[in-house]
Amino acid sequence: MKPDCWHSSQGIKADPTGMLDTWKLGTDCCKWYGIDCNGPQNRVNSLYLYGEASYSNRTLSGTISPSLSKLQYLNFILFRDLGNLTGPFPRVLFSLPNIEVVLITNSKLLGPLPRNIGNMTTLKSLVLARNRFSGSIPSSLTKLTQLTELDLSGNRLLGTIPSSIGQLTKLFELNLSGNQLSGSIPDNFSTITMLTFIKLSNNNFTGKFPKSIANLNSMEIDMGSNCLTGKLPEFNRFGFLKTLNLSWNQFSGSVPKSLGIPELYTLDLSHNLFNGPFPKLTFIHILDLSYNNFHFGDIPKWITSTNFISLKLAKCGLNISLNDWKPKGAVFYRGS
Repeated sequence: MKPDCWHSSQGIKADPTGMLDTWKLGTDCCKWYGIDCNGPQNRVNSLYLYGEASYSNRTLSGTISPSLSKLQYLNFILFRDLGNLTGPFPRVLFSLPNIEVVLITNSKLLGPLPRNIGNMTTLKSLVLARNRFSGSIPSSLTKLTQLTELDLSGNRLLGTIPSSIGQLTKLFELNLSGNQLSGSIPDNFSTITMLTFIKLSNNNFTGKFPKSIANLNSMEIDMGSNCLTGKLPEFNRFGFLKTLNLSWNQFSGSVPKSLGIPELYTLDLSHNLFNGPFPKLTFIHILDLSYNNFHFGDIPKWITSTNFISLKLAKCGLNISLNDWKPKGAVFYRGS
């Protein structure tokens, strides 16, 4: 028996589904639900508890116990959909010298992120999505140079993205969507060459599209529902971009020809101020150009010959009857 395990449940006030029924004093905690042990000493290294996203009244209630600090070999914490988990950022994490993955989502943790969060230098993945964290993103967070995943989406964060974001050179995924962040997006992403997924949608960002992001080999870029302006830069012609969402901004000018990337699958430029000619897209399956300043007249031939799943061209200046249009295959189409 490893007695330190027992104290880790002290913050729990209610367990309506019996998730922790196996957590009994006097038994081997390596056999408890949600716990894994590893290493030559068979010490606890992983703690993972799942709730039910649709039934918050049927999940654990309480706080994260400071007694987790006794689990000095712990490197993985996952608390997912524990809707009644409350309290501030769990400072007990600072006392875990081997912690690498912290994933606490869809709970009620609240308050500011600690200013010294950058001291958790062993972290490789920090996911705090869909909580109630507020305040600004601490600048010290960019000292977590081992991070490959940073997800703070769906909170109440304010202020700007730290200007030193480029220090996170190992970052693979960045998700700050669904907050109240503002200011311009720093144009210093060129050092984060592994950055594959960039999600900054549903904030209040202003300014231009950063050229350093356009030159990355990213697969998905989502900056929809912000207040971004200006013309788009040229994109990396040799990139692997598959999804680009820039809808509900104030971008203007013509769409760069470099967006004719062969791998581009989904493109949403709706609700902007784009105009002028539109580049040919060879592999596109989902396209939304609605509510811009395009004046297409006839539907371009390359659109007619493309196998679309969804095509939206509302308010794009089309002068053609749908009865006269014969697309290559079945398509969900909206245009006027």
